[in-house]
Amino acid sequence: MVAERPFYLSRGRAALAAFGKSLWQELITRDPQTGGKEVLIIGIPGSGKTTLLLNLMLINMVENKEIVIWRGREQEQIHKIPHWEDLTVFFHYEKDVMNVYKVRERTWEPIEVNTETYKNPKDLLKKLHEDKINVVYAPYDYPFSIELFEEMRRREYFKVKKEELMRFNPNYFWYELFWRVTSRKDRRWLGFYIDELDDIFPNIVTGIEFWFVRFFKNKFKDFRKTRVSFNAATHSYSDIHWMILPKFQTYIYLKDATVPPKRRVDPTLPLGLERGQMIIDSGRFGIHEFDDLPLPPYDLVVEIRRKEGADYGEELQKIEELMTLGKSGLKYRVLEIAKRDGREAAFEHIKQLKAQGKISESYYYKLRKMIVEGVS
Repeated sequence: MVAERPFYLSRGRAALAAFGKSLWQELITRDPQTGGKEVLIIGIPGSGKTTLLLNLMLINMVENKEIVIWRGREQEQIHKIPHWEDLTVFFHYEKDVMNVYKVRERTWEPIEVNTETYKNPKDLLKKLHEDKINVVYAPYDYPFSIELFEEMRRREYFKVKKEELMRFNPNYFWYELFWRVTSRKDRRWLGFYIDELDDIFPNIVTGIEFWFVRFFKNKFKDFRKTRVSFNAATHSYSDIHWMILPKFQTYIYLKDATVPPKRRVDPTLPLGLERGQMIIDSGRFGIHEFDDLPLPPYDLVVEIRRKEGADYGEELQKIEELMTLGKSGLKYRVLEIAKRDGREAAFEHIKQLKAQGKISESYYYKLRKMIVEGVS
C-alpha cells in the first residue's frame, strides 16, 4: 500500500512510501535470528492507535501463527474486530467475577462470552489458545510473587517496606506474567498487545514498583531471545517511564504524535498525517497506511470484581513469612538459594554481597552460620 495523500512530502513522497512499505514488512515478518519485536504506537485520542494495534495483532495471529495476548480493559475495544465473539477467549482470575455488557444509547445488555479462569500467570500461559485472541484481564486484587521478588533480589539488592509488600496491585500480575513468559518451555511466537501502556509503566513510580520497572527494562532483550513480541500504544511518549521508553525497537507516529528526543524524524512530520496514516521509525523511517475497522453500534464494557468470600490468606501468610525471616527478606533469600542450589552457592552469594559492600563483614559471618545451621 502506497501513501498518496500527505501534501508535505512533495517529491520525496514516493521514497518515504517505499521505505514505509519495507519497514512495515519487516515489522510483520518473524525471523528466529532477530526474534521478537518491540513496537510503541504514539498518537492523540482518535488518531487510530487502538485500530492499528488491533490490525497488527490480527496480521501476526493469522499470518505468523502467533499466540496473541490482548490486555483487557473496562472500556473494551476488542469488539471493533468483525466476528469478535467467535475469535476471542476472555480470561479472568479465578477469585474474580466477570460481567460483560453491550452498551447502547439507552440500553445496558449483559451478554455471554467465551470465558476461562486462571490461578496465576504460570497457569495462564498453559491455557492460552493458538487460534483465538486471548483477552486477558488482570485480577481485581493481586499480591506480588515471592518467586519474582526473589529473582529480582538475586540480581540486585534493595530494600522495601513491609507495607508495600502487603499491598495488592493488579500491575503485579502483569509484571509476573512478563517475567514468566521468558521461561516458557517452548519457542512458539507470542505477542503482547497493550493499549494505554502507561497504565502499567507510568512515567512516575515509587517504592517497589520502581524496582519492578528497573528489573523489566532488562527483560526486553529476553523477549526478543524467546520469540516474544511486545506491542503497545500510548497518547504521548512522555507518559511512559523513561527506563522503558528507549527499549522499543520501532516507534510508529500517528496524526499529531509527539516524537521522542534523539529520533531522526522531524517532530513536525506527524502534524501533516491523516487518520489511517503512520510514520514508521526504526532508525530509518517511512510512511505507510492502515485500514480502519468498522465502528460497532455499541460499546463493550467489562466489569471485574472480587468474588464474594475470596480468600487471600495463603498469599498474605507467605509475605509474612518472608518479612519475619530478615530485613527485606535477605535471610529468606539466602536460605532459598541454599535449599535450591546448595550450600556452596549460598556461600558464594553472600561473599559477593560482602565484596560489593552491601553487607558488613560481621553480618556476612552471621549469614554463614545461618546457612550451616539451616542446611545441615
